[in-house]
Amino acid sequence: MDSAAAAWAARIDARAGEPLPELDSWLAADPRHTGALLRAEAILAMLAANPDVASKVEVGVRPAQPFKRWLVAGCGAVAAMAAATALFLATPRPAAIYETGAGEVQQIALADGSAIAIDARTHVEVDFGGTTRRISMTNGRAIFRAAKGDDRPFKVVVGAITITDIGTEFQVYDDPTTATIEVLVTEGEVRIDGPGQSMSLLAGQKVRVARSGRGPIRSGGEAISTREILRRTAWREGRLELDGDTLAEAIAQLNRANQVQIVIADPSLAGEELHGAFRMNDPRGFAQAVAISLDTAITERDGQISLGS
Repeated sequence: MDSAAAAWAARIDARAGEPLPELDSWLAADPRHTGALLRAEAILAMLAANPDVASKVEVGVRPAQPFKRWLVAGCGAVAAMAAATALFLATPRPAAIYETGAGEVQQIALADGSAIAIDARTHVEVDFGGTTRRISMTNGRAIFRAAKGDDRPFKVVVGAITITDIGTEFQVYDDPTTATIEVLVTEGEVRIDGPGQSMSLLAGQKVRVARSGRGPIRSGGEAISTREILRRTAWREGRLELDGDTLAEAIAQLNRANQVQIVIADPSLAGEELHGAFRMNDPRGFAQAVAISLDTAITERDGQISLGS
């Protein structure tokens, strides 16, 4: 299974944005395939960031690059991924604060063997010193993989909301523009608690709740496809994959990841839906593609790109 997942991760990266119909059949054949593919993509991103990954654990992911070499690496690539996985999960880490800037993505191995992928402009504080493995997060996005074999609860706290891991892997997005938190479970199960209320979320489900904890927490999450999960976690490999997202939503993602900021000078463009795959570290290339697609003007001045000006 791991060998096949490694091969699929390489194909997805080498053919970013291209349809792979046979991938759906492979994912549907076994529910464990989704988790295996997500793990393979995480390790691929980490190895791509630093070929000498055996000497480092905490890695800032560089801009996405083509990885066609993985397609011919065969067993050697799988062995490298397995070795990196073992190091990534086994190296102890002290309690610490991790904060990423624009364009910076980190892969962190924690003291208990858990792992975090941290997106740009994210603040995470790890405290494993007590009876609870507690992670506080503000203004950002991260994917958490909780290690098994530790009886202490694994909790992620964002505002008034606490997410407790019951399975293995989940993504949390603290969206400052809407003051909401989106939780997406890729494997296992989590429990979401707010003031006086709670809900369970299973693999393949997501939910959005108010950061303040006000308002009802729904009794069940929204089911999403495996392909949608992969799309929503593509930032881990430096990709922005759009499938009907609005221009405003896409720009919010790119502005998080880059010093060069994009603004929409013509408000009528904000709701335009976009499709395609882009590099997170290339705001100019994205803006040029949008300008051509929407037949609008583009200008740049003082590190700011305007669309529709």
